[in-house]
Amino acid sequence: MDHYRPFKSRQFEQQKFYTRLLVGCFFMAVLTAILVSRYYYLQVINHDVFMTKSENNSLLIEPITPARGNIYDRNGVVLAMNRPSFNLSIVSERTVNLDLLLSNVSKLISISDFEKKQFFKSLKRKRRPFEPVQLKKDLSEEERAILAVHQFDLRGSLVTAKLLREYPLGSSTAHITGYVGAINEQELKTLDPLLYSGALVLGKSGIEKKYEQNLVGQPGYQMVEVNSLGRVMRELNKVDPVDGKDIYLYLDHRLQEKAYEVLEGEKGSV
Repeated sequence: MDHYRPFKSRQFEQQKFYTRLLVGCFFMAVLTAILVSRYYYLQVINHDVFMTKSENNSLLIEPITPARGNIYDRNGVVLAMNRPSFNLSIVSERTVNLDLLLSNVSKLISISDFEKKQFFKSLKRKRRPFEPVQLKKDLSEEERAILAVHQFDLRGSLVTAKLLREYPLGSSTAHITGYVGAINEQELKTLDPLLYSGALVLGKSGIEKKYEQNLVGQPGYQMVEVNSLGRVMRELNKVDPVDGKDIYLYLDHRLQEKAYEVLEGEKGSV
């Protein structure tokens, strides 16, 4: 007796094979996607989390510079004050090609040869890894806007803010207020390292120098955790700085300006 055998065409068998193949490829793709996403999660998203748990991590205390006290005349008119200044700094460890970065920056804003020379000089000094090094100070609003537009093409660069000393009345009170200047190596040896930790300027003459201890303030501190490369992984404790004290003089700026006009170009006193 003949047994019934269902008819199976070659086309049906091929279709069945390709269906199984597609299903198999789909599951392989899903499995691969899961593995890749897991790898990305561990290596990229949670990279810093795992790095903070590394035994090679260490704690670092960074100083926070206080605002210098203002100087006023007897009527409360400002003779010396602080104004915000925005500076362009470079973190060399985050650059792919430092020379190329400097070239690209120079095409966008003006960088003088002196500024480049000072930058490389500062870069060679002993410093903490990932510490920003100033390239150009006191950026204009237009320069900041240009850098902001091209920030994704300038990897390793950042704009930082600091305070600059300013004297609104100019030369008429300059001999009284004096001025501040960068702390040199000789002065650094005699200054209190705790009081001047993070400070960049010092009173050089006049009221700025005489009342330096009142004007300078007390620095604050930020404790951070860094990895073996020096990169900041997380911020821990923070102590805010105490700003310097304001100084009020018996001087009347109106009389001083009048005397300055009378004696302009002459030697003498009123």
